[in-house]
Amino acid sequence: MRQDVRSLLDAADHVLIAFDGPLCTVFDPSASRGAAERLRLLLGANLPRNVARSDDPFEVLRYASSCGENTAYVVERQLSAYEAEAVAFGAATDGVVDAMRTLNSGGHSVTAVGNQSVQAIRSFLTVHDLLGTVRRISGRVDARTTKLLPDPFLLNQVIEAVGTVPRRCLLIGATAADAQAAQAAGIPVLGYGAAVPRKLAAATIESMTELVVEELLNWPVR
Repeated sequence: MRQDVRSLLDAADHVLIAFDGPLCTVFDPSASRGAAERLRLLLGANLPRNVARSDDPFEVLRYASSCGENTAYVVERQLSAYEAEAVAFGAATDGVVDAMRTLNSGGHSVTAVGNQSVQAIRSFLTVHDLLGTVRRISGRVDARTTKLLPDPFLLNQVIEAVGTVPRRCLLIGATAADAQAAQAAGIPVLGYGAAVPRKLAAATIESMTELVVEELLNWPVR
């Protein structure tokens, strides 16, 4: 393990892992486009141009949230169903199963965090026998998109729930939104992949296998 990554982990008691990317790929580009198209069918015609052309289901959900509580509820529930279906048949990110078990063995508690529904995240963790490796799940519970990343709400509620402070946490994130939320919450960022702006990440990894170490017995007891 690289020293910069090891130093970040040594400083953290609690590790927050972004669901989409580090844990799994919820929608590939084709599935994302398909989900957005199906959600638009619930909204009828005469949509704003950016919504009508978007391949991002979350952009459709954000627009639905501006159309009233009932519309937002229906679109959010449908998106939740699409997410659950996608992750039920999706593979875990290479190396993440061993990485999460390594984090647990090293004395870290772990939260899975993301804009996806809590039910979809829990289903994925259950299918891949990972539910026991996480202390908490912090995800979408309703159609209020203002509480989704890059807003720090999902991260702040974890900090409060586990009784820690931001500097004792670490977020492993895959997107600019992940990193922006962590920055707003005061949490250091370990970037996964190339999409996280380098200026927002304390270090980066290209694979979750980089978190797996052989010398577990040498890790300090926390």
